[in-house]
Amino acid sequence: MPLLLLVLHRVTVSAKVLLISAFYLLGFVTFSSAQVRLIIDTDTATDCDDAGALAVAHALQNRRECVILAVVVNNKDPYSVGAIDAINTWFGRGNIPLGAFTGTTVGKTGSYRPIAENSALYGHDVITSAQVPDAVTTYRTVLAAQPDASVVIASIGWLNNLEELLKSPADAISPLTGPQLVAAKVKSISIMGGRYPSGSEYNFTSFGSPSSTQYFVENWPDTVPVMFQGYEVGDGVKTGPSLLNTPASNPVRKAYEIMYNGINGRPSWDQCAILHAVRGLSDYWTAETVGSNTINADGTNAWVASPDKNQAYSKVLMSDSALASVIGDLMDDPPLPPTSRFPVKIIFDTDYSTDCDDPGALAVLHAFADNGDAEILATGASTRLDKAPGAIDVVNTYYGRPGIPIAATKVGPTHASKFASQLYDSFPHDTPLSTAVEDTVSSYRRILAAQPDGSVVFVTVGYLTNMSELLKSSADNHSPLTGLELVTAKVKE
Repeated sequence: MPLLLLVLHRVTVSAKVLLISAFYLLGFVTFSSAQVRLIIDTDTATDCDDAGALAVAHALQNRRECVILAVVVNNKDPYSVGAIDAINTWFGRGNIPLGAFTGTTVGKTGSYRPIAENSALYGHDVITSAQVPDAVTTYRTVLAAQPDASVVIASIGWLNNLEELLKSPADAISPLTGPQLVAAKVKSISIMGGRYPSGSEYNFTSFGSPSSTQYFVENWPDTVPVMFQGYEVGDGVKTGPSLLNTPASNPVRKAYEIMYNGINGRPSWDQCAILHAVRGLSDYWTAETVGSNTINADGTNAWVASPDKNQAYSKVLMSDSALASVIGDLMDDPPLPPTSRFPVKIIFDTDYSTDCDDPGALAVLHAFADNGDAEILATGASTRLDKAPGAIDVVNTYYGRPGIPIAATKVGPTHASKFASQLYDSFPHDTPLSTAVEDTVSSYRRILAAQPDGSVVFVTVGYLTNMSELLKSSADNHSPLTGLELVTAKVKE
């Protein structure tokens, strides 16, 4: 039995009680609930530690400690986003949403252009910021799709994107203003910036950033915790030389070779912020939690005892050399092997009416998708229950995938379902009743026709109505193949 199906079998048979209990008691809980949903806001222009920080984030995702939801650039350099895409692609995650600062007042042209332009070596497809949405659009789109209080932001650069996010009005993406959206969706933010208890630091004071720093500190919702990681936290934590043990095709290694001779060792300012965003204080730091940060007109900062806000700053606990070893090991992490990086293409066919293990199984699939192990191509209901498609969409929407196609049988059995009706009526979704969605046979034929041969796995947890009708189907505008021929060509198992 293939690994994915074996795991699903064991979950739905042996661990089903745990899933059902969690489903009823907490609404939705998955095996990825401990993973931090991470947005990275980076300058990626002025130093190689940004590349090192991205490597740390990917290593933590390899270890299933986080999921990188998006990376946005807070620097005016148009090539920064291309270098980020090169790094993401090298780690097998070239589909991570990107966003870029569209202004010209913050930042400077950096040294990442050789990486951004070398798509022949790194295999990425984004070169400049002209190819991606503006950062605020990416922020609002990604945040709006996440569960409440679930997102952690790591800011490793200037704060102009966050200023613009806080100033953003309600729009077609979300009816919430920027501050409302942040208060609803963001769990915490970790910021590399400032010196503590007081001083001057580059991210707060340089290249047009002081006003953004002031605006952020004064307007960030106080319900969302802020952790400042100061200059002093990462300055003595030297990393980089071990990247020489990684392939020459590693764009992170290239960044350290071309900037500040970083391959001989550079401070780990940005890596510390990523590490805190995902692992918290851990054994690495302690924190000063009483007081708040004040920002002067020139961007210099000072920690004051009053007023006491939902802010803190990190204080060194672990030795620099020990922390450098932790971060260096993460930076050297290789991409996952291809079998882990390229997800199994799944069509999920479910009765979604007779028992609550169906939503539990769908939650497991989303956990696999969060880890990059599965791509949910479509879902289909095998019973004629009006609210089943919407109840399926509730789960998809909760996990940030509201665009997954949903279809319903027009000929299958009919069952009442209390849980499906309650989900449909009580949770956000935009799917109509089953009579208004696409027929499962049409949906499956359309989706199968677009897939590579022998690439799709059906996971069927219910009646075989849809599978039977698919096999009986005739050639149509989706495919010249009959149902049997189409399944034979496209379905792996």
